[in-house]
Amino acid sequence: MRTVCLIVAVVLLMGMAGCGVGNKGYGDLSTQLPTHASVNIQVGEALQNQIVDFGNGVYYFPLVGSDFGNALATFRAAHPDLGQEAMAGDNALGGRGNAVGYFVTFRYK
Repeated sequence: MRTVCLIVAVVLLMGMAGCGVGNKGYGDLSTQLPTHASVNIQVGEALQNQIVDFGNGVYYFPLVGSDFGNALATFRAAHPDLGQEAMAGDNALGGRGNAVGYFVTFRYK
């Protein structure tokens, strides 16, 4: 439990560190990014039962690669009232690029 609290604290601190930075004049990036062709809502729905809700807007997705992308896209489609706040990889294996999942925080829009 202590480890989970530490991880949640780190994720929240990372989210707060980005507050007020803005998008540096790039405009609305969500309208500039193309939709990725591999998003599969059916696969995403099948993965929804693996998402862990820690409460207070903190979720853990124990998925990587396209499984994570599909699950996140499906989650966001199912929760249009939530805006993504911050995301951090769970590098339980150590080192960069060894994520086994992602902590994602959301807030109401």
